[in-house]
Amino acid sequence: NTAATDQYGNVFEGTINYAGEFSGVSIAAYAGYATGEAFATGGASRDDLDAWQLGGTVSLAGFSLGLGYGDSNDSGCLTSQAACDAGKFFNAGVAYNFGPGSVGVGYATTFDAKTTGAESEAEYYSVEGSYTIAQGLTGYGGVMFATRDNNAATNAEADSTIFVLGTRVNF
Repeated sequence: NTAATDQYGNVFEGTINYAGEFSGVSIAAYAGYATGEAFATGGASRDDLDAWQLGGTVSLAGFSLGLGYGDSNDSGCLTSQAACDAGKFFNAGVAYNFGPGSVGVGYATTFDAKTTGAESEAEYYSVEGSYTIAQGLTGYGGVMFATRDNNAATNAEADSTIFVLGTRVNF
């Protein structure tokens, strides 16, 4: 939800995590939930914060697969707007680690139907990699392609390409 943090009071958030390994297969999972009371905005009543997410990873022989899904339900929507949806997301990624290097690909999508009930969607595709050049020195790079369709706006589509190249130094 993109609502400002001062729109909710008495907020409670909780997360449960699990990580384990069975016969060389690593498994990790999480579940999270957030709830809170919405403050009225300009005299208009809003739906309370009610959001959750689930996700996990499975890793074997250098390969990892991760998935996540979350839903903000009607959090922060005007109670008078039946068609409002504060948003949902889905993401997935696959990575391979080999010695000093790793490569991965990812996908994410978000959806919401806020003020007018018109749907907005965004999709992200990424490819990235890293390589340990020497102890404490890692080079990394990646590219992300993003597209946003905002059916509630006059300028309905936006596409972006983002390149990242850098080094990380650990002491």
